[in-house]
Amino acid sequence: QQQLNLRFMGGGDHGLTERSTNLTKILFFTCWHSTIFPAGWFLGAVALVVQYWVDKYCLLRVFQPAPKIGLFLSKVTETFFLIIIVIYSLNLAFMFGGFPFDNACEVTNTTVSEAYIGVVNVTQLFPQEGD
Repeated sequence: QQQLNLRFMGGGDHGLTERSTNLTKILFFTCWHSTIFPAGWFLGAVALVVQYWVDKYCLLRVFQPAPKIGLFLSKVTETFFLIIIVIYSLNLAFMFGGFPFDNACEVTNTTVSEAYIGVVNVTQLFPQEGD
């Protein structure tokens, strides 16, 4: 029976590095483009769910038993996830700090009211009891 089962195990190499790279790539592109396209989080989630179920099916039904591997791949992937979070934070700060889309509408009145010019104290915006 074992020999017969091995004949139908058509899958060869698992390609764990390629699968890990695809996971990291989807997460990176989702983070990179989410600042200008927030719905990308939903598309990225759908892509990750599809990849999860396809990989689960392939690992359980198609591929041969996996060879023993160490922790190197998981450590590298963890490092890349941290790098992705840092890049996402910097990209988010840059995009909302400069916000290049604020000149999308034509401005007819270019004068600014005097109420907006000057120093604003944050505690004035949120008064406390007794003020």
